[in-house]
Amino acid sequence: MTEITTDLDGYLSSEYPAQIAEAERLCSVEDPEETPYKSRYAAVEILQGIESKLLAYQSSYSSSPILPTIIALARLRIGIINLETEENYHAEQHITQALDTLEQKWPANCLQVLEGLNNMGILWNNRTEYSKAEEYLTRAEKLYHSLPPDSPLEDEDKQPGLRDKLEAQHTRTLFYLAQVFGYSKEITKSAQYCLKTLQRQLSSGAYDPLEWSKYALSIALYYTLEDMLEHAKQCLQAASWMVTAPDPVHTANVCLGWGKVFAQQLTNSAASTKLVAGQAISASAHDDDDLCLFDMNRIIDSGWHSFLPISIDKVSMKMVRSLDEARKVFDRGMVCLRKAHEYYVLDGYVSDYFSIVEDMCMLYGGLLVFETSPDAREKNFRDRIALLEPLSDQLSTEHFHAMLQQINFTLGELYVELYELIVKVMTQTKDQSPAMAKKINSILTRSTKHFQLFIKSFEKRNKQDPSKPGTLEIDPDNMEAYVTARMHLGKLYSKVITPQPPVMAKYLQAAMEQYKWVHDYARQNPGTKADEFASVAGQMAELMPMMIAKVLTQS
Repeated sequence: MTEITTDLDGYLSSEYPAQIAEAERLCSVEDPEETPYKSRYAAVEILQGIESKLLAYQSSYSSSPILPTIIALARLRIGIINLETEENYHAEQHITQALDTLEQKWPANCLQVLEGLNNMGILWNNRTEYSKAEEYLTRAEKLYHSLPPDSPLEDEDKQPGLRDKLEAQHTRTLFYLAQVFGYSKEITKSAQYCLKTLQRQLSSGAYDPLEWSKYALSIALYYTLEDMLEHAKQCLQAASWMVTAPDPVHTANVCLGWGKVFAQQLTNSAASTKLVAGQAISASAHDDDDLCLFDMNRIIDSGWHSFLPISIDKVSMKMVRSLDEARKVFDRGMVCLRKAHEYYVLDGYVSDYFSIVEDMCMLYGGLLVFETSPDAREKNFRDRIALLEPLSDQLSTEHFHAMLQQINFTLGELYVELYELIVKVMTQTKDQSPAMAKKINSILTRSTKHFQLFIKSFEKRNKQDPSKPGTLEIDPDNMEAYVTARMHLGKLYSKVITPQPPVMAKYLQAAMEQYKWVHDYARQNPGTKADEFASVAGQMAELMPMMIAKVLTQS
């Protein structure tokens, strides 16, 4: 470092600019992994030298209006580098000292103030102190909005491009707020700030296409879950058009996003639909025809979306009103989800694979409302079962316990609904054939199997003597499903078709045991979900002995 200049103005016009330039140059150097911060440490040394030199001038230049500001700017830069080198304590000290001085002179040095506040937001976010991070970032947002949007800034004549840099810094504020709200589980605010960030990046042209697309995809998922499907669609379109090169993971995720939005569209349509005289009549729905989240003219269509299995140009999120429309939405959703399954295979991506299966089942559930043909409705149930049943057989109970509980309960209920459909057809056609009885019994057996697996999953194994029954452990969140499964088993056992009275009596005895368990559990554990079933279970348990006696008199 060159010899200290005695005159402050001389120093600021000679050595100071060169030292600042050298510090900035060092910060841009990419050091090897062995010494990742070597150049930044060197930059800090230069800046600390500047700070020391300026502090030495304070006694002689106590009335200088610019000296405190220049010292604060040096401290701010040191603090930001401290944050980059993971020295959070020193970063907090330096940036706080800098802001104490700089904020007093707002709107002078407005860019540096916003940069300091943003970095304090990052610092507290890294410490998982999200409310503290939000405090600094919100302060930056409010200060930005206090600036006149079109009037020249105070330092604009001395700093060319200041307005553009300021806008970029505000975009970072919004981006960091989106992250902070996401970490603190304020999902709605996170999505709002993420959307603002994407809109500003698109307007400025300063963004990485793939990263921009990923964030657009993330808020598309939020809008889908919130039933804001036109919003979700526009985010998905922008995400699809933005990418400049195909990427297997992102392709799968974009397809998954489209699949989810089609599943939600069909589910919403089904929920608003009533079957009147066998015809699907949909209620009217509000359509956001005038919504425009992004200036699509700024997105250069790279043609990447040609890798997607559907055309995304003229997708409508309006309510489905007919079986033909429902099948079109169903087909679009299924082809997208199947494409996602090409990447998220069961071997290695079990949770993602199962999530996609759930979305496929959601599509089938929406389509079912529009299907009026018994054969088509039966096929709908069997297709859903075919998606889930292999998972029940293949997944490990040790590693995927909760997932298997969900799968087996869902399969049990699907078979119950299929049983009810077949019985309705049997009643209408008066089909009492052995083939029909065999078909019904097969469905009852499969449903019973999955409810039994579900119930057994709540038994904690007796480690000292595995041959003995385990202890029952039902958490409150699963109590309703557990009792429902017991009630289903009671009904299923009583519906078996058999010409042999002793066999039927055994099934009725098994049904009585299920009803009696529910009734006794509710009496012994008042205040649980079992209370809701206690009365019916008690009545059925009392009825079973009479039914058994009646059956046995026929033998």
